[in-house]
Amino acid sequence: MDTNTQSSPSLNNVISKLGSLAKIGNNSNIQTFIDQLIQDKGYPDLTDEVREQMKHDLINRLDDFIMARVIAALSDEDVLKFEALLKEKKSEEEIQKFVVDHISDLNTFLTNALLEYRGVYLGLISSPPLPVEETPAVVAEVKKTEEIVMPPPPKPAPVAPSGKLMN
Repeated sequence: MDTNTQSSPSLNNVISKLGSLAKIGNNSNIQTFIDQLIQDKGYPDLTDEVREQMKHDLINRLDDFIMARVIAALSDEDVLKFEALLKEKKSEEEIQKFVVDHISDLNTFLTNALLEYRGVYLGLISSPPLPVEETPAVVAEVKKTEEIVMPPPPKPAPVAPSGKLMN
């Protein structure tokens, strides 16, 4: 997830609660997937220490990537319902069940997310932007940028009839 983008506190809360769905670092298939990514990227002469750190970083990025895709897949209404579950401090199992129930064919969804992540990481595809939540702060920021009016360009320097610049 882009750390430069500020998200609302409720969105951060949603992402943290969904984390258990995407905390896939202990899954041996994911470990194999990450190892293959590093191999496919073609890094020569990686030390074991650097390789382990890369694996850790790639798993964290994959977690964030999947979380972003899950949030984007939920409808606005579902996100509101989901936030209500979080406010009620429902169990992790109930939260996971909600996501499973509201994303059709979760296995295909996760497979597609993994393939997209691989393509983005290897530079084969660019990641499509996620929809921006239209909160009052976002709308105000957009309006503020729309109100910026560029000054007119400066007038050209006067030129003498001979074609030389005048002092």
